[in-house]
Amino acid sequence: MNTIIIAHRGASELANHENTIEAFQLALDIQADCIELDVRQTLDKVLIVYHDETIMEHPIRTLTYTQVCAFAKEDGFQIPTLEEALLFCQGKTHLLIELKEAGYEKRVLALINPLYDYSQYSIQSFLDIVVRRIKKIDPCVNAGLLIGMRHVDFSTHFNEYYPTRRYRECHADFISAYYRLATPDFILRMKHAQIPLNVWTIDDAKTIRYFLEHEINGIITNRPDVGIFLKNRYLLDETRSAERRAKTQTFFQNAVQHIHIRKQKKKNP
Repeated sequence: MNTIIIAHRGASELANHENTIEAFQLALDIQADCIELDVRQTLDKVLIVYHDETIMEHPIRTLTYTQVCAFAKEDGFQIPTLEEALLFCQGKTHLLIELKEAGYEKRVLALINPLYDYSQYSIQSFLDIVVRRIKKIDPCVNAGLLIGMRHVDFSTHFNEYYPTRRYRECHADFISAYYRLATPDFILRMKHAQIPLNVWTIDDAKTIRYFLEHEINGIITNRPDVGIFLKNRYLLDETRSAERRAKTQTFFQNAVQHIHIRKQKKKNP
C-alpha cells in the first residue's frame, strides 16, 4: 500500500497558523510523507507562502511584502517567503506546491530546481494554464490538476467529475480531487485511465481509512497525525493478514504433501 499522507498547509490543525514554519515543523515531527503549501505573489513580486487572497481584508496582490508581513505580525504570526519554506524543508520531506495564480511559473521553478530533485517535489494548481505552462517550461516536473471548485456552474462540475480530457490537454501527471468527487466510480475511472489520484481535504478517521483501503496515490489532510497513525495500523494489519495467509498456505501444502506420501506408501508397501 503506497498511499502517502500529505500535510495540508503543514500540520495546520495542530499549529497556531497554517502555511508557517511552525506548521511545517509539526508535519515533520509527525513524519508526514509530504507537506502541501500555497504560493502567492505580492505587489513587489515576492513569492510568499499563504493561502487566502486577502490578509486583514487587503488583497495580497495590492500589498508589498513588507506590508503583508506587518499585517501578519498584527495577527500574531509570520508569513514565510517561498524561498524560506524551500530552504527549511530541503532534504527533509517531499513538497506539494500549489500555485494560486498564473504568471510566475518560471520564477517558482527557478527557486525550486537548484534546491530539489524532480523526485522531491510536485506542483499543482486549479488553473489548467498553470499546469500547462509548468510542463512546457520543464516537462520533467511532476505537475497536477486540482479539481473541486465550489460555487460553479453545472458544466464545470461535469468537467470536474469527468476530468480526463482536461488532464490530458494540460499534460498533467496526476489529479488532486475534492474528496466528495472521489466516488467509487470516479476512483475506478482514474485507475482504469492510470491517472494517479490525490484527494483533499480529509480530517476524520473513517474517511481517511476509506481512501487508504482504496489505495489512492495521496490523502491531503489537516490532521497528518491521524493519517500516519491509520496508515501504519493499516500496514500492520496487511502484514498480519499476509502472514496468516502464508501460514494457511503452508499448512495446506504440507497436508497435501502428507496425503500424497501416504498414498504412495499404500501403493508401495
